[in-house]
Amino acid sequence: MEGAGEAASAPKGMERGEKDAAAFSLPPSSAPPSAGGAAPPPPAEERYTYLERIGEGTYGVVWRARDEVEDKEVAIKVVNLCRDKNEGVDVTVVREIGVMRMLRPHPNLAEMIDFFIKNGKEAHMVFNRAECNLYEWQHRLPGSVVPYEK
Repeated sequence: MEGAGEAASAPKGMERGEKDAAAFSLPPSSAPPSAGGAAPPPPAEERYTYLERIGEGTYGVVWRARDEVEDKEVAIKVVNLCRDKNEGVDVTVVREIGVMRMLRPHPNLAEMIDFFIKNGKEAHMVFNRAECNLYEWQHRLPGSVVPYEK
């Protein structure tokens, strides 16, 4: 194990953004162990089918997607790793990934079940899919201050 001051070594040819984020990668929690003769699961980039865009925020876009290995719906948050190509990985992305890993599993949070870097430019954070977001849920409650409209 490396010391706190040492950087994680990255495979040869890995871009700076990928190297910085490599320390925060998750092993696929739902990937079945490779049994004798069983084919390994596909790479994360091929494992998910993006179905529709379901949200957008300051840092990225959230997609409803299908996990083809587990045959279930997931949500994938896609964020740009670097706002400025000379700066490396944006600290907010690193912080979010670190916090989500630290808090798993937590009964009040969607669990981040996978994480991968695509094209060296985008972080894809895969979560268990919830029926709605917090805003919608709060406004569905009886006695809500603001009526829920869709």
